[in-house]
Amino acid sequence: MAGPLHAKPIAAWALSWLAWGGFLGSAAATVADRVVAVVNDDLITASEVTAARGSLDRMDVLGDIVPSLKDGPTGPLSFREQLEQMISERLLVQEAKTQGVTATEEEAKALLTRLGSQRGFPPESASSNPDMVHHFQDFVKIAKLVTREVDSKLLVDADEVERYYHKHSSQFALPARVHVRQIFFKAAEGSPAESIAAQRAAAERTVTDLQGGADFATLARERSEGPEAKKGGDLGYFGPGELLPAIDQAATALPVGGMSGVIQSPIGFHIVKVEEKQTGRVRPFEEVKNQVQEQFYQERSAELYRKWIRQLRARSYVEIK
Repeated sequence: MAGPLHAKPIAAWALSWLAWGGFLGSAAATVADRVVAVVNDDLITASEVTAARGSLDRMDVLGDIVPSLKDGPTGPLSFREQLEQMISERLLVQEAKTQGVTATEEEAKALLTRLGSQRGFPPESASSNPDMVHHFQDFVKIAKLVTREVDSKLLVDADEVERYYHKHSSQFALPARVHVRQIFFKAAEGSPAESIAAQRAAAERTVTDLQGGADFATLARERSEGPEAKKGGDLGYFGPGELLPAIDQAATALPVGGMSGVIQSPIGFHIVKVEEKQTGRVRPFEEVKNQVQEQFYQERSAELYRKWIRQLRARSYVEIK
């Protein structure tokens, strides 16, 4: 799925939910609206799909509850992709009703509280909105239904998990990394020439002091103008290409314990020291066993979900206008 969502003010967040109209319920088309799909006895209108495209991704929210529902398109959805998601949602709620799956207001509010802390909206405000609570009751029903029909039927064999690891071992590899410290003097491109010259001179004096035996971390605390100065210039670990090109090149060439001369970049002058180098390696199965199990389980769960939702759709009446 897409990356983490930014927190929204509760008013805007709630309005985006309410704009879905009859989300997961029976949709009544207005005179000026257009029916774009029929899902058994439910109608989906063009305005509902358009409103949903401009709001919080519902399947993303559902994916926080049931990981198998994270499988699918990511990023901004096209009209057709959003419509397909809404068809699936209607089918899920209808099936939950058929199977007698229920959800209380208390369960919905508990879910609102949990997701509220994760997504940065005040759950107490959302919980006081009857429409919001109703929508989250539908979420709880879907979660219970998918758990019953998909997750509970997924059996994970230990040998299968280990075979999955060997087939996808590159996904569990650690890249080569270098541990770097720096002493930084600000001199952005476009700064006055005399200011740039003064900063370069300060950097060159620092190199001379380091070559004379001064401690790198101590000078970083005293002279560096980077935010990492208070940590003795410790930038941490970086993989290839993650640093500014000039620094990356110097760090790659230097041995462990080696220090560079003055390196100029678009933002200023740098002096770097390599503290440690780690070669890339594939982590052994026992080290990543839990991560492998989780990834394998989610992939299998998503696969079973896709198969089940296709079967559910095949035995339903779905017409796209």
